[in-house]
Amino acid sequence: KGRASEIYPIYGYNSSTDSFVPIRIDKSTNTLQTIDYHHHEIHAGSAFFATNAADIAKDATMDIVIVTPNTNAYCHKFLIVDSESETDFLLYEDATLESNGTALTAYNQNRNSATASTTLIYHTPTVGVGGTLGTNIKHRHWGAGKGIGVVSAETAEIILKKNSKYVLRFTNQSPATGWISVKILWYEHTDIA
Repeated sequence: KGRASEIYPIYGYNSSTDSFVPIRIDKSTNTLQTIDYHHHEIHAGSAFFATNAADIAKDATMDIVIVTPNTNAYCHKFLIVDSESETDFLLYEDATLESNGTALTAYNQNRNSATASTTLIYHTPTVGVGGTLGTNIKHRHWGAGKGIGVVSAETAEIILKKNSKYVLRFTNQSPATGWISVKILWYEHTDIA
């Protein structure tokens, strides 16, 4: 126990200097300022994004394929979807496809980093004869008929299995054509332990 005038700092490890330094708090709010892990990965240059948008006819689908590398740098995925239509979403794991489709460009979220993603993203795959979408591991549904600016943000992180192929299927279940816009965000991280 100390007097109010005595200072008892809390120390944290600074990996840049390999030393312990006092942790500071914000002067205006007296709160400890931190960033979440995804934000850290952006600064580290190992976070990426890819986007796709299409005007989807009634009962038609937009399929996105994610191919994870056969490494221990696991893909930690987030998904943001905007749709103007009632939409059904299914996530399939371990798909076997005749063609992955057309490659989408993966951009590093730190635009100063030259690090490239090892996870590959495609749209409009071909399942083909003998192919399969794989095992459905997630199902969501939102909207009610044709709407304006219906938004669904799938913000829960999921760590995808390495050396695997995933299909994200979005189906327009409105009575008319409607836009679906998808933003896939991920970072690639190797577990420490």
